[in-house]
Amino acid sequence: NRVTGRKKLECHAWASDSLPKEIGPIYEETYQALCNKQAILCAAGLRILLERVCNDVKIDGRNLEEKINCLQKNGFCSAKDARLLHGARLFGNEVIHEISPNDAELESAFDVLEHLLHSTYILPKKTKSLQERAEKKPSEQKKKFCRDSK
Repeated sequence: NRVTGRKKLECHAWASDSLPKEIGPIYEETYQALCNKQAILCAAGLRILLERVCNDVKIDGRNLEEKINCLQKNGFCSAKDARLLHGARLFGNEVIHEISPNDAELESAFDVLEHLLHSTYILPKKTKSLQERAEKKPSEQKKKFCRDSK
């Protein structure tokens, strides 16, 4: 079972200060629920994490489905990632309301939310100097290095 001994995002020195204070404790509790095989609590925690991320980045919507779509439209995730988030959302609905998940599905849903946390909070802080470098040289960004393969 991969859950046993699973490393959490905060195991990296640069991640501990990257999650907002409204999100870090929920991530921690959800991680503990996953490791303790508390599927319903973990699924609820994943939904709460997603809602809190949306609130933190100022995403509005009547429901979680609309909020995920807005995350994509506002550049917080790709279309592919939005489909994964929708899958995790639907999975969470099922777990909370009617079915018992298997460990692999629960861990996959957790992976999807960790990816969102990583790409929204951790990676931007970790790569700040790279972003600044790219912003300083906009003329170089316009160059294309693709060659015709003929």
